[in-house]
Amino acid sequence: MRTGIAVAGACVLGFASLHAGDAELSVRVRLTVAGDVPTAVRMALVGEASTIWQRAGVRLVWAPPTGAAAPGLRVLVVHRPAPAPEGEWPVGELVMATAQTPGGTVPVPIAFVSIESSWQILATANLPPEPQKLTHRRLGVVLGRAVAHEIGHYLLATPTHAASGLMRARIAAADFADLREGGFFLDRRASRWLLDDAGLAGARPHASTGFHYTPR
Repeated sequence: MRTGIAVAGACVLGFASLHAGDAELSVRVRLTVAGDVPTAVRMALVGEASTIWQRAGVRLVWAPPTGAAAPGLRVLVVHRPAPAPEGEWPVGELVMATAQTPGGTVPVPIAFVSIESSWQILATANLPPEPQKLTHRRLGVVLGRAVAHEIGHYLLATPTHAASGLMRARIAAADFADLREGGFFLDRRASRWLLDDAGLAGARPHASTGFHYTPR
């Protein structure tokens, strides 16, 4: 499965609260962030992604990277510029790699999030000059939203996208960089599927039994 999220000068992303209480599910996220990313950016990234999924009843358990075949989703926030259609650029991508274990070959989901594309979002959002501290927070929020989107593909086991909400395929740069909550909520139908026994019963479902958004 290979999925992604893109941004353009007038693009889209979002999500509607289903559970406001404690998270009902826990998901392990093995995070690696480029070494030159400031601590404040990393903290904002983790906080934003955690808050988004907490609203959907899912608790993200952040862990350092371990062996290639360790359980959970591996997330790489790295310097990864990529070619894109004119007027837009990719921010995140989920790919399914493989790893060899004593028991054989196992699938390894890896989410990539581009630092360069996230800076491009801030540059395109027509923001007024602001202190570096606020810029770092804004960058972390952008990265966190992109990470949350890719976690959505992982948990829903789908390459498809919603018409609105967190799982939109495209997002306007101004919306992406807005520090207000905006439309970054998991849609109700996906939330119900995810928290139902047929959706996520102790383990991530296989792509063949994943959630599917209706093409629009």
